Amino acid sequence: MNTQPWKFILQIEEATRLTKLLGNLPFKRVAEEIATRMTVLCCHRDQIEDSPYSRVVYCVKLDRDLFDQFFNSQSGYRAAYFCSPWEGLAANSMFSQLVLPKLISSTQSSTCGLSEEFIGESLMTPSAKVWLAEHGKEVKRDCATCQGEWSTSSAGDPNKPEIFNDRWEAVQNVKANWGAKAPYLTKLRISGAFLDERFSEFVPFDKRFRAMEIHKFGWS
Repeated sequence: MNTQPWKFILQIEEATRLTKLLGNLPFKRVAEEIATRMTVLCCHRDQIEDSPYSRVVYCVKLDRDLFDQFFNSQSGYRAAYFCSPWEGLAANSMFSQLVLPKLISSTQSSTCGLSEEFIGESLMTPSAKVWLAEHGKEVKRDCATCQGEWSTSSAGDPNKPEIFNDRWEAVQNVKANWGAKAPYLTKLRISGAFLDERFSEFVPFDKRFRAMEIHKFGWS
C-alpha cells in the first residue's frame, strides 16, 4: 500500500505501539480482524430533517491495538487514502463488505426501525463510511454507547504531529493538524449512505470531497 515508511512520535504508549504501526499488515487482514472481533454497541436510524433521506449508523468497539492498526498505521484505513483518494474509496468499500454480515445479524439491527434490505443498501452505497467516534456527532444523544471518544479538547496539542509522512504534518490547517495525530481509542462509527425509499443516494455537500480531504490532510 504505502511504499514510503511513515515515522511516528507518539504521545501515548509509544514503545508498545510502534511495532504494529510500522508493520505492513495488509488492510484486508485488519478489516477481517475487525469484522471478527468487533462488538456491535448500537444501531440507529439517522434522518435528514424534512427530507426522505435516512441512513443506518452503528457504533462498534475494538481493542486499542486493533483500532490503532486500522486508523493510524501505515497500511491502515487513512493510509489507503494517503496513497490516493481512489485507493481510499476501495478500502472503504472493502471494509463495508467485510463488516456487513456481522452488523446486519446483530440484535441491535433489529431495533433500529430499518429493514435488513435498507441497511444493506445503505452500507454498500459508495458514500457509506467509517471513522472514529467523534463527540458531538452522536445520532442519539441519550444513547450511552453512542458517546464519542474523540474531541478537539481531548485529542492533545494539534500543533504536535504524531504521524510524519511528508504531507499531513507539513500542511498548516485545522484538518491537517488533526490528521497528523494518532488517536489511541476503541470506538468506530460506521455510517451508511443517506437513501430515500427507492434507494436513491444523497451526499451532503460537506462530504462530497471527503476522499480528497483525507488524502491531502488525513482528516475530513
